Amino acid sequence: MVFVARDLRMRGYRTATAGYRRLGRFGGGGGFPETFDDVKSALEVTVGAPGVDREQLVVVGHSAGGHLALWLATERPALCRGAVSIAGLADLEPSWDRNVASVVALIEKAPAADRFEATSPLHRVPSGLPTACVHSTSDETVDHAVSRRFVDASTAAGDPADLTLVDDESHRAGLWPASATWQAAVERLEHIFASSQG
Repeated sequence: MVFVARDLRMRGYRTATAGYRRLGRFGGGGGFPETFDDVKSALEVTVGAPGVDREQLVVVGHSAGGHLALWLATERPALCRGAVSIAGLADLEPSWDRNVASVVALIEKAPAADRFEATSPLHRVPSGLPTACVHSTSDETVDHAVSRRFVDASTAAGDPADLTLVDDESHRAGLWPASATWQAAVERLEHIFASSQG
């Protein structure tokens, strides 16, 4: 996220980037609940930093980070203003049902009775916060339909949520400031900030 964080700073925003325990060979012990605990802790530390106004704090993430940004909005709605997901997996259940290895590894230790309610943003709405999903229709890693389902579920539950679709960009395009995906994410971020100011 270093390049897009720098782009936000150049636009006048204060930024903080958070690491978390991930999955896989270089993951460092991620999964449930560790990955989720890490992002909760990161948000709590950020809110506790001098000069941080939680009413002006929006959580933004790409891919797995997009999933976690939406999850944080439902887990700690009092600590942020909203969330923007870029190419995020907003609904884990279909991937679990298809036995997608990364999703299974992430949430297999969650309690079976409420696995998706504990981990999947779509199953946790409403958050009461504005959320936005930005997704390329050409995403080869996460189908943009998952963002549409999340936004539909959020709005049906009464949350202000919207979806911006971008054509002809890759899954990783949102990590590059010059991409249409990132420009759309900035527009949604600015919209959330503007709505917080009345």
